[in-house]
Amino acid sequence: MDEFLRDMPFAHAYIDDMVVGSATLEEHESHLRQLFSILDSKRVSLAPDKAFIGYPCVRLLGQMVDGVGFTTDAERIAALKNIVKPVDAAGLEKYLSLTGYLRSKIPYYGAITEPLHAAKIDA
Repeated sequence: MDEFLRDMPFAHAYIDDMVVGSATLEEHESHLRQLFSILDSKRVSLAPDKAFIGYPCVRLLGQMVDGVGFTTDAERIAALKNIVKPVDAAGLEKYLSLTGYLRSKIPYYGAITEPLHAAKIDA
C-alpha cells in the first residue's frame, strides 16, 4: 500500500487502513480522485462499509484524527482511568500494554516503567 501512496503526501496507510487529509473540501475531492485513480489502476478495491469520506474527524487506530492532528480516543482514556492495579504477571502485562500505547504522550515513559518491565522478566 505504501508503494501506491508514495507520491501522495496527503494519504497515509497502516496495514489495510488509509487516511487522506486535506485543507478544504475541494482539495479533498481532488485528493480522493487521485487516490481512487491509482487504486483502480492497481486493481485495489475498497470496502464501502469501512469508508468515511468527507468527515472532519475520524477514529484511526485508537486515535481521533482531525485537521489539527491526533488526539487519544476518549474510550482509551476511559480504559486507563478504570484500569485495575496489577497484582500478578498477567495483570502487569495488561497494564504495560495499555499504558505503552500512549508512551509517546507520557514524558519519560521508558524510565518510569523500567522497574515494571524488570519485575515482569523476574516473574
